[in-house]
Amino acid sequence: MDVWCDGVEVAVPGVQVRELAAGGRGRVWRMQALAAASRRVPVQDYDAVLNMVRGPLAGVYRAGGGCHRAWVETRGWSIPDLMEVQLDKAAVSAASHVVVNSRMAGEDLTRWYGTDPTRIQLVRNGVDLERFQPRLASQAPDLDLIFVGSGFARKGLDTALEALARMPGRHLTVVGHDPHVSLYRRRARRLRVDDRVDFVGRAERPEDWLARATTLVLPTRYDPCANVTLEAMAAGIPVVTSIRNGASEVLPHAWMAIDDSRDDRALAEVLERVLQTADLGSACRAEAERIPAAGAYQALLAVLEEAQA
Repeated sequence: MDVWCDGVEVAVPGVQVRELAAGGRGRVWRMQALAAASRRVPVQDYDAVLNMVRGPLAGVYRAGGGCHRAWVETRGWSIPDLMEVQLDKAAVSAASHVVVNSRMAGEDLTRWYGTDPTRIQLVRNGVDLERFQPRLASQAPDLDLIFVGSGFARKGLDTALEALARMPGRHLTVVGHDPHVSLYRRRARRLRVDDRVDFVGRAERPEDWLARATTLVLPTRYDPCANVTLEAMAAGIPVVTSIRNGASEVLPHAWMAIDDSRDDRALAEVLERVLQTADLGSACRAEAERIPAAGAYQALLAVLEEAQA
């Protein structure tokens, strides 16, 4: 098996890493260079091809980033988005099979790109159930609410802060990196919750932070499947997110996902309900156990075998 990529070392018997040599600087040039490099991959030399790059490459396309058009319709357009939407649509059009990690992502591809639903196959992201485990019964949480993610605007940290302002006595720990973190610190001060928010930065071991918290809050604007949702569930931590997070489809109760990621009142109300509902953590763990990482890999392999037939 060959893996075409840049800057990755794989020490697995039978796996040959080949340099894609994409290069490029800046978002537009990187997208162009990556699309051009992917077109140089000799797909005709392989029995099956799994593509994870936006661009016109034949084979099975895993749309791990969902539908870019759906995201920009939520966030607003920029000039680079015009190119990225083109490349996104080209990847979907060129593929024999399109793999999505949530029903939401598949519906978005059909709505915005006219993709035939019969070409779309759902393979949910799996979660490492050994790495992310519930804390011992003897260990009490020493953190309250937790937000985990990079790219705070997309993940809805502003809504989380506004919801916190409606929840006197609650504390929020923010784990993740964002170049505009100072804006969120100022927002916390304006909301007078800065004494109840800790910005701890990037974490190498998110499992350690999740194990210390009571509830994950992630009012994301658009996420085809936020892995941290599954990781928190595996850790036995209830999650409150939005319906624009495809991972909300595996929550034990639909009410744990708010309809509008900007509705801080609804977010605060659902958080309070979660905090007052017994056994949600164990219910979340049970749902996570249905989607182990190994099962996701096997399901993706099955799609490749189908494409090869």
